[in-house]
Amino acid sequence: MTRRRRLLYRLDPLLQIGLVIALAEAYRLLRRLIPTDWPQAISNAHHVLRLEQVSHFAWEKGIQDTFLRFPDLVKAMNWFYLSSHFIVTGAFFVWLYWRNREGFAIFRDGFLLATAIALIAVLRAHWFNLVSGSRMPAAVAANPLALLLVALIPLTALALQYWLHRDVRTIATLDALFAIRGSRGARLRAAATVMLCLALVASAFARTLPASVTLESGSLADAGAAYARVRACSGSSYVMQSESHYSVRAEIGRANPTELSRLNVEISPYATADGIELCELWVDQRLGAASVALTSQSDGRSMRITTTGQFDRTLNGPVMLFNVRYYRDSQPADGTRISTWLERGDFRSTVDYETVPKSIWSTQ
Repeated sequence: MTRRRRLLYRLDPLLQIGLVIALAEAYRLLRRLIPTDWPQAISNAHHVLRLEQVSHFAWEKGIQDTFLRFPDLVKAMNWFYLSSHFIVTGAFFVWLYWRNREGFAIFRDGFLLATAIALIAVLRAHWFNLVSGSRMPAAVAANPLALLLVALIPLTALALQYWLHRDVRTIATLDALFAIRGSRGARLRAAATVMLCLALVASAFARTLPASVTLESGSLADAGAAYARVRACSGSSYVMQSESHYSVRAEIGRANPTELSRLNVEISPYATADGIELCELWVDQRLGAASVALTSQSDGRSMRITTTGQFDRTLNGPVMLFNVRYYRDSQPADGTRISTWLERGDFRSTVDYETVPKSIWSTQ
């Protein structure tokens, strides 16, 4: 073995660690570029709680209450959670590298591809969430930073291929990564890699949830000067939602094309014996009342609120606030719900919805 070969062999552990760290840091960098949206995080938590309640396994609160009696234990667990990502994972990879190179290759490929999937998913959800899957490649190519982050994935694979063979001519074959030739374990690794690659592609085409509706406590009288009232509400013959309201948020990724978007809210069933009606409606002052249109749908059992505007991260909060009511002699059905979604051009987001619980109605 030549001196150069011996040097490369000794540096191999550093390269392997460097490859893992490079892609992990690219993911961390991307996450730092995304501003923290605490209201959206709370909204997501409410959705998780609703799923737990519907599925009859909402026992998480009891466990949390038990552990919260021991604050020092909670702090220790938090520190372990933060440090285990780096210390435990790093120590495991170092141990596995010296113990079993074949096993290290399997976990390394899985770790790199899983990080790549997370990176693409974050780009999709927070940068290009209003771009259809077929247009994602063109949108990423037009954004230098996004292109650089995505390019790290194949560049990492090519660097690993070259390091394993030390021959430029073998880079295109990628046999070390995909085990075109090799042992049964290598072919199993190849199968797992292909499955992860398919997941990588699927994450780029996944539907996003840029619009969300949440039931929140508090009266609309506390909406504040940031909102303009589009619709007033009165009537002694109605039972009104007075101690709570619904808020609708729109999260537009930073790299979407600059176009007008349509934020839709649909109430169904509407103004029927088993339905509800829109009461007060407030929208963000920067959008204005002229941006809002109320339309009854052709089925006669639903009503849609459409707000057209340039939604972006400068709004930083709910775009729309409203409450509902029902006629005193009627009774809302259990399946009454409020849905929201966002449209831009030929793109339509996944629909988010909230059911209307009986607990929101005033007893007056």
